[in-house]
Amino acid sequence: MSQTEKNIKFLDDLLNQHPVIKFPKEKSVYEYIGREKKFLKPATKMINFCTQIQQVFINELIRGYSEVNDRKINYMEIGLYYGASLVAAMANNFDCFNKIVANDFFEWHDNSIDKFSEHFLKFLKKTTGEQYNFENNDFLYKITKDIDLTLVKGDCWKKRDDILSIWGDEKVDIYYYDGDHCHKAQKDAVIEYITCYADEFIYMADDYTNVDVQNGTREGIEHLTNNGYELLYEINTMDRWEGHIHTKDGWGDGWYIGYLKKI
Repeated sequence: MSQTEKNIKFLDDLLNQHPVIKFPKEKSVYEYIGREKKFLKPATKMINFCTQIQQVFINELIRGYSEVNDRKINYMEIGLYYGASLVAAMANNFDCFNKIVANDFFEWHDNSIDKFSEHFLKFLKKTTGEQYNFENNDFLYKITKDIDLTLVKGDCWKKRDDILSIWGDEKVDIYYYDGDHCHKAQKDAVIEYITCYADEFIYMADDYTNVDVQNGTREGIEHLTNNGYELLYEINTMDRWEGHIHTKDGWGDGWYIGYLKKI
């Protein structure tokens, strides 16, 4: 079995064989976290729009993808709010990451970079048992203890070149977008960062019940397939698990997940 086949099998098995991620559920997500994923409890209690099953999925995804590829991976997340999905990704997974680059503009609802930092670091400590702090340099916030995490404050389109420069020659293995959900933003989220994608990578988009998210994402993926990438696997949680989208421990407003390979 090729590495590509192993990666796709891992992703498909995670989505369709895992005891709480697959549907119909065999176990309560809440009970599963309490019994087997206790380190995720702080993330589930954060101010967030990220459901428990999404947090379990993203945590298992990071660990499993690193293990199946036998290396540390690069992760990018755009659209953080208070960082529950990022905390869930990092929880018990520090050894899986080579580099993380995350972005938000922190100018909506009641959020701000200061509120985010306080909230994020508080729950990161509860998750890891360690105290972490950001080193601030203008719009860049970095954690360098135990993990290479750079937080970029600002509009992801205006800061695009800065984000790409942080990646340098390194390439993104998993990219989760949960930013502006207008049609153009969803399309640009895929297209504008094409130069930093690995030869094989996973792209994920939140709130797929939104028609603009669907159309923009599809156009973005189509752009990739017309420009050197092949879409080898895709799933959206609306189609696969109808009726388990808006539930408390379901898939929120739906996710799109795609696996692409450079031809």
